[in-house]
Amino acid sequence: MFVLLRALLMLGLSAAATVAGPWASATAMGNVATMAGATLLAAYVCARWVDRRSHSGMGLPPSRANWHELGLGLALGAAMMMATVGVGLVSGWLKVGAIWAGYAGPGSLALSLSLWLLVGLHEEVWARGYLLTSLTEGLCTRWLSPRWALLLAWAGTSVYFGLLHADNPSATPASTVAVMAAGLLLGLGVLLTGRLGLSIGIHITWNLFQGTVFGLPVSGHRVSPFNLFALQAVGPPRWTGGEFGPEGGLLGLIGLATGLVGLLLLTKWRTGRLALAAPPLLDEAAIEH
Repeated sequence: MFVLLRALLMLGLSAAATVAGPWASATAMGNVATMAGATLLAAYVCARWVDRRSHSGMGLPPSRANWHELGLGLALGAAMMMATVGVGLVSGWLKVGAIWAGYAGPGSLALSLSLWLLVGLHEEVWARGYLLTSLTEGLCTRWLSPRWALLLAWAGTSVYFGLLHADNPSATPASTVAVMAAGLLLGLGVLLTGRLGLSIGIHITWNLFQGTVFGLPVSGHRVSPFNLFALQAVGPPRWTGGEFGPEGGLLGLIGLATGLVGLLLLTKWRTGRLALAAPPLLDEAAIEH
């Protein structure tokens, strides 16, 4: 039901974007805005009127905790990419090219920030906010406990997240598996907190620092209007990820390891424990049973 509705909304909004003008259909920002709008609208419609679920039921409670976790996620995503690039620079596999390449004033900065904000928001709401909770609910049966349903949904949505990027430019089987691993990390934030704040924050700044700050490809795409440091990959593609970007190479594993340690430490610091949190619509006592 959701997949069909999302497809129909995507077609409708894409057509509207094309009619609206060349910018909306021909630029990266226009394409991302169309995709984000379709995904968020479809998720909201299905969650609100099909599943009778609130914003909180999608991991988006308007709470202080969620906003705090968003800020922590933004910091962690930046640290992950800085660790990745730092190792690449020290090893000589990455080198600095131009500085402030393509900068055309505050507008180009605002465009870059908006781009990665939309990407992080709509992919997390779709993959982790809607699908993870819905799949967990669907898998809960008399033969499968809520805990196992949650873990299977986490694995399934992570595999799906990787496959979504399998046909990106310069994608390889290794890059697809690497994106699946990134999906596991992003989903872990929801499993540990029951909210999307951490995952959205990590996703936004991982892409922002990779694509805009360091000028590297993001999942095979070079869409940032400008680059603060236009880094060039000169090392082995199996390490640098080549034209797919570091997340498709072994360097990306350094970022994921940094994120895993940071995520566990932040969760332990904030909650005092490391345990599965229930998806918002499910009973937490049942998950921990």
